[in-house]
Amino acid sequence: MVRRIRSFAAAGAVACIATACAGLSIDLSRDVDYNTATDTVAALLSAVAANDQARVDSLTTHFDTPPPSPEALASLASYYGGLATSSTVAGPFLDDPEIAMNDIAGLRRYFDTVGALQQYEWDADAHALSLKFACIASDGPRCVNRLYFVFRDKVGDHPRVNMMIGVRNNPAWAKLWADLPNSHDLAPAAPAPAIEKALAQFAAPLGADVLETSTYTLSVIAHCPEGEVGCSNLTASLSNKQSGKKTSLTGSTYMAKCADRVTPCHLGFYDLKASGVSVRAYPDGQLEIQSPGLGDSSERGAWRN
Repeated sequence: MVRRIRSFAAAGAVACIATACAGLSIDLSRDVDYNTATDTVAALLSAVAANDQARVDSLTTHFDTPPPSPEALASLASYYGGLATSSTVAGPFLDDPEIAMNDIAGLRRYFDTVGALQQYEWDADAHALSLKFACIASDGPRCVNRLYFVFRDKVGDHPRVNMMIGVRNNPAWAKLWADLPNSHDLAPAAPAPAIEKALAQFAAPLGADVLETSTYTLSVIAHCPEGEVGCSNLTASLSNKQSGKKTSLTGSTYMAKCADRVTPCHLGFYDLKASGVSVRAYPDGQLEIQSPGLGDSSERGAWRN
């Protein structure tokens, strides 16, 4: 969680930070509408992906603001009808270090591990944006299944992200999120293509081999025992950097034969498929995509893991 007080278990304190970081008045971001909020988050995602510290600084508030005043906290408690306190006081992965909103490495720790974008939500009273993600079993309990953003308006010439809550994919975090007043008034909202495009830059799940080309990011996870020659249980995600579209695939490795033409020798390519899409990714960075109706494409990129 970003801009978290002490511990995520102090759920009431998290709600306080959401709208009272300036410590002078309750700023519920009345001038930040849904489109402005999604544009601001998309810009922040892109700035973090580009490691552009100056841009991240301009889009976020920092720890150099005064702490909330008692009057501000009392006003906020009244607005929310009382501050919740979580009944869950411990659980796995609640030790994420406290970070400032402009900490690129800390933000990337969340953006790199989100699941597939599932739903946009908007709190029309608090002017807060929530992105809900779908984590699958293979993503593990550190997969982030929600990012929640609160904003401050009238900071320079544009709004800034004032707080972000990241919720990981395990029951303890789900319970803590459900206990927060912030979670209570969210309603489904329209998709924001700018956010989808920005998130495509953070397409690599934990433990994945990642191929980056000019147009695509392909992340591949092998669900096979360490040291096994070849793997018939691959899951992968193909993200188009231009459109933001993400496609989930499954497949296997094709192993090239050694000189005896019998013994599997080394990886020939990843052979991946989804409905109507066929993908081959080679060790040298060549990516081949066949998609009936959309045409075929071939690009060369570079692997990272």
